[in-house]
Amino acid sequence: MILAISDAVWLAAIGVLAMAVKEYFDRSRARDAAKEVKDVKENLEHNTTSTAEKLSEIAQVGEKTHTLVNSNMGIQLSAVAELARWKADREPTNVQYREDANRAEQMLREHEGKQAKVDSQPGKGK
Repeated sequence: MILAISDAVWLAAIGVLAMAVKEYFDRSRARDAAKEVKDVKENLEHNTTSTAEKLSEIAQVGEKTHTLVNSNMGIQLSAVAELARWKADREPTNVQYREDANRAEQMLREHEGKQAKVDSQPGKGK
């Protein structure tokens, strides 16, 4: 009896069965792909957050280093200006010493002026 079904019916039945199997595998692959997309999204979110935190830490270290360097520069310029002025005062006839002292004091004033500008900015300064 089963053999009495025509070839066309058999082909149609096999076709329907093949489509059902294909649909099952397609959906399975779609679920797998969706899970992979979700995993990639979560990893990207985590890495983006982690990178932002690290960049923030690097920026803070850079800011602290810059502050330290500026502070040390001010100390050195002050010491040089003081020494140059002392030397110029000890030998008032030496023009080069006076010029050096004036230049050292000018450099110190310029540095202090620039530092005052930076310190006046929001979130900056001592």
